Amino acid sequence: MASHGLQDEGWIGRNIRIPVCSAYVADIELAHNGRATCQCGSSMALHTHLAQQNNTHPDDTVWNPDLHTSDEPTDAYGDFICQGLGKSQRKYARVSYKTSADLLYNVLTRTWGLRTPNLVMSVVGGEANFQLKPWVRDVLRTGLMRAVQSTGAWLITGGLHTGVMRHIGEAVSEHSMARTPAEHKVVAIGIVPWGQLAGRKALLNKRGLRKEYTVPGWERPLLPLDKNHSHFLLVDDGTTGQRSTHVHMLRVHLERFIAKQKTMHGGTGCIEIPVLYVLIGGELEVLKTVQDAVVNGTPCLVLGGSGGIADIITAVVSVSPDEITAEMVATHHHVAFPNEDELSGEQLNKWTDVIKSIVEQSNMLTALTEEEHEVAEPMDTVILKSLFKACRGKSHEAAEYKDELNLALAWNQMDIAKSEIFNGNIAWKAKDLEESMNVALVSDKPNFVKLFVENGVNIGAFLTLKRLQQLYCATAPKSVLYKLLSDKLARRKDEKVGSFLFGKTDDDEDSGGGGDEADAAATVAEDEANGGALSGSNPDVGRKPGFTMRDVSLVLHDFLGDVCEPIYQDYMEKSSLKTLFKSKGKEVEQAYTDETDSPTFEEDSTRPKMYPYRDLFIWAVLQNRRQMALYFWEMGQNSVASMLAAMRILKGLSRLEPEAEAALEMKDFMVMCENMSVAVLNECYRTSQARTFKLLVRQSPSWGNATCLQLASEANAEAFFSHSAAQDLLNDIWWGDMSNETDIWKIFAVFFCPPLLYCNLIEFSELSIQKPSALEMDSVADGENVVLSLLQRLDEKDIEGVTMSMRERYTCSRRWTRFWGAPIIVFLGNVVTYFMFLFLFAYVLLVDFRPPPVGPRGPELFLYFWVFTLVCEEIRQSFHKVGNISLVHSLKQYIEDFWNKCDIIAISLFILGLILRMFPSRFNDGRVVFCLDYMVFAMRLIHIFAVHKQLGPKIIIVGGMIKDVFFFLFILGIWLIAYGVATEGLLHPDDTRLDWTFRRVLYRPYLQIFGQIPLDEMDAVKILNCSDDSMEGMMGSNAACPNTYANWIVILLLVIFLLVTNVLLLNLLIAMFSYTFSQVQGNSDKIWRFQRYNLIVEYHDRPSLAPPFIIISHIKHLVRKFVFKATAEKHKHFMQKLQEDLDQRLMVWEGIQKVNYLTDAILRKRDCSEERLKRTSKKLDMVLKLAQDIQVQERRLNSLDAQYEQMRYCAKALSWLIEAQKETNKDFTMVPPVCPDLGETK
Repeated sequence: MASHGLQDEGWIGRNIRIPVCSAYVADIELAHNGRATCQCGSSMALHTHLAQQNNTHPDDTVWNPDLHTSDEPTDAYGDFICQGLGKSQRKYARVSYKTSADLLYNVLTRTWGLRTPNLVMSVVGGEANFQLKPWVRDVLRTGLMRAVQSTGAWLITGGLHTGVMRHIGEAVSEHSMARTPAEHKVVAIGIVPWGQLAGRKALLNKRGLRKEYTVPGWERPLLPLDKNHSHFLLVDDGTTGQRSTHVHMLRVHLERFIAKQKTMHGGTGCIEIPVLYVLIGGELEVLKTVQDAVVNGTPCLVLGGSGGIADIITAVVSVSPDEITAEMVATHHHVAFPNEDELSGEQLNKWTDVIKSIVEQSNMLTALTEEEHEVAEPMDTVILKSLFKACRGKSHEAAEYKDELNLALAWNQMDIAKSEIFNGNIAWKAKDLEESMNVALVSDKPNFVKLFVENGVNIGAFLTLKRLQQLYCATAPKSVLYKLLSDKLARRKDEKVGSFLFGKTDDDEDSGGGGDEADAAATVAEDEANGGALSGSNPDVGRKPGFTMRDVSLVLHDFLGDVCEPIYQDYMEKSSLKTLFKSKGKEVEQAYTDETDSPTFEEDSTRPKMYPYRDLFIWAVLQNRRQMALYFWEMGQNSVASMLAAMRILKGLSRLEPEAEAALEMKDFMVMCENMSVAVLNECYRTSQARTFKLLVRQSPSWGNATCLQLASEANAEAFFSHSAAQDLLNDIWWGDMSNETDIWKIFAVFFCPPLLYCNLIEFSELSIQKPSALEMDSVADGENVVLSLLQRLDEKDIEGVTMSMRERYTCSRRWTRFWGAPIIVFLGNVVTYFMFLFLFAYVLLVDFRPPPVGPRGPELFLYFWVFTLVCEEIRQSFHKVGNISLVHSLKQYIEDFWNKCDIIAISLFILGLILRMFPSRFNDGRVVFCLDYMVFAMRLIHIFAVHKQLGPKIIIVGGMIKDVFFFLFILGIWLIAYGVATEGLLHPDDTRLDWTFRRVLYRPYLQIFGQIPLDEMDAVKILNCSDDSMEGMMGSNAACPNTYANWIVILLLVIFLLVTNVLLLNLLIAMFSYTFSQVQGNSDKIWRFQRYNLIVEYHDRPSLAPPFIIISHIKHLVRKFVFKATAEKHKHFMQKLQEDLDQRLMVWEGIQKVNYLTDAILRKRDCSEERLKRTSKKLDMVLKLAQDIQVQERRLNSLDAQYEQMRYCAKALSWLIEAQKETNKDFTMVPPVCPDLGETK
């Protein structure tokens, strides 16, 4: 088979050949009638010149296509359209009866682009036109078409417009008109004998062009194509107008070849494509077709009641083959074919044997009658059960039921899998389900994944490195994830090429030689780990991309940033693989490639530590598979952190997704993740406040030691930060060791009068688990504040175990450090000193700003020093790394913050003003820059008010209104310029002073908006003190008189301008403000709470001393780092590393709260009106189904009663005859019995 990929239509012309008669073998019977015709059915004139010369054959020669034909390239293929079908195209190709099934399947899947089917339904039956019963028509048009649509099946028929093929075409046509654009088109393939095709000349087409197929009239044996089929294979055996068995044989070979192929795209599925025969009516010859199918293991669905052979098989399918007699067959034949002659004895025996051989394969037969159709399941379920029946074994070994399981999996019929396969009668092993589990993951069938886990699949043992990489390699090529992984793979290949061209890498140098061997080993490990993901057994599949976990890790790093350590860190650094291979050699290579070497990665220290549910959760989120991700989230740990991480990943994916619908799905999924994280957090907080606080600041090993707060901040989870748990934790951190119920006036009193601190005016937490260290005592100067001791005593059991010896009063020094180290005091100190800075700046600008050489003087120099300390603090903030983030990411975070941008602008303007101010010639320019800079510094005060509960949300609203102003100013500017230019051109057409012109064009209309209307300059009646002399106007002695020619137009324009501006545009602005206020007001509180977190983080991290005294903390930090080579022992920024046992207890507790939430959610869903209505509807359906079953059983019982009465009559009659025989020589007076039901049964 050719390699994977679509082919052009010209491939058919180059590779498909057809038979052409090459020897004229005269038909003797027709020759006697004066007609020169070859036995192939064509006249001599239609033969080639070579065939006409080859006409000397004995009279008893029988024309044989194998001997009397030659192969030529096909001359009919491409598309055709039919009248009445619009532009709908049908594919067709004329093929030889000897064409291999491989080539035909290639034409169907690669040239015509048909999807690999999950099922092939071969419809057989009567070729003569007949009327269908209403229920059979309903089965075809509703049940069969829906089954084809839902299963992705192919329909194969004879393709002609007659008999059952016509009815199938009509059903396809009705379904095509009713289907939605999202549904796939039904594939109906007609395998047609070319010699019996009417109008075939219209399809001759050597170049694959589009043709129009019309047949105005025809006579048998020629028949037209059924225009409702979608694809046609026109089988040519060299004959014309003759019935041939070659077409049937080619169809059988094609169906058997398809039955050996795998399902799914490119044949990557775990099961072979099932083929099912559907028998509708049919003549006696169809029995041979059915016999050949069932004997060769192809199941057959018989529509009993459709007439013909279908009725005969339905009647005898439940009878033992030994009980089938010729008389029984004759009786059923007479009922099924009342208008045909009775069969001869030889024919009867022949067809009886055929029927017996069919009934012997009863497991291959499924009969569907009208009564069963009324109470039966949907058609796809009936078809699936018929396939189950065909492949079911007699034992209860799991291996015997794998085909059934794979069928149910391919069709996503979990209910049938539960009732028929996982019913407790089969001993399933985890190993038996691993392949199906893999298919369920790839094909996105979460219900089956859940079913497999419930029946023995251990995710920890199942998910190996090889399988995880295969899952990523099976990513859909059109998805965003595939593009991202491809980019990483291409970059990695480029790096390898660069290393090969330019020598060793840095890692090679660090490894001290032997780098080439390590690189080779690492490459082998990656390729082997991909295993089957890189190539398939089917040559049609081709080579899949060699994505590795290193590529996945880089993609995750792009989404999660440096907040998390690399999720798959062992694949991030090449040197780790080198070291690994140097130490372990081939053993490690085998450990990375052999999936059965160890059940989990955690058992081998050389392997990366894996969290199977987390890994599958990440895989599902990256592929936007919501239900799959939710299941793995329910089964795994780190519930809150996982949802926040998923939210961040989905946020990044939605921005890259080109399709709007898919991006919207990702955003909905993201919102759902945030809501679920909040719901679980709420359940936790309702149970235990202390443990919830610990959960928020706990470093999660499975998410790169990130905390919930960090992940929520990275994902901008505003609703998460709005929760009381997060806000209460932030309040505790904000107040430090002080009670958060302390009055504000007490804080101010102690702040401005520090001795009051020792008067117990401020209440501190008395519980301290750890004694203060010297480093904590120096935290005020060092700037490294200690998070309140609450984070060290979060577990209630730990609190219970605290002894009285651990409770100690704060000493004087401890009170001092705890008070000034609290973030609220740091914030207050910065606010106070910032006001002092603004006062000093204003004083210098207004009073003491002297040009050189007199200035600068003392206050101005002190201002420069103050700004220098601000610059030092901004540098510290930009280079400060929180957690595990890199320096680049820290700088990026710093620059992305709006207020940091304001600081950069303010400092830059200050430096520019300072430089200009030092030059006497540029002194005034420096003053201008300083004045503008003061405005920027003053606007920076808005950030301080963000912490206030009332003012904070209002700032958010103001920010939204400022955006509206920009759009409004754009509209206003267009209207203002249009009016200003028009009036200026009418009033002062000859004024050449550009400054005056621009002033009147822009400034005057702007002032008119606010009511300053200079009528003495615009109205000719009120014009005073002007001069028509242009020189006087230019000298400025008198204003130039305006042009009065079109003064009335100027007044009219003024009226229109004021009307549009003051009435229309200003009211538009008010309406925009009102809309923005109503929209932002609902979310302003959430946004403020989120921004408050950032503010608290900022001031929690700042040194306690405010500028300009903050320089002391900076100097101390530099001395400690560079002189003493020691770094201060820092408390993790809102982070806490828990001991392993405590961490495990916390995860168990969180899991319990998640289960409680899910249970409550299920109960709420069950109690809603919609679910109640669904349950009621299901119960009603069950009652109706039971009632229908009772009616069917009642009819059967009545029939059995009638048969019983007849049998009693027969027994009495036989008894009477016996007695009569005994008493033949005597007077016999016994009355013969009477059958009371005889008339009714007739």
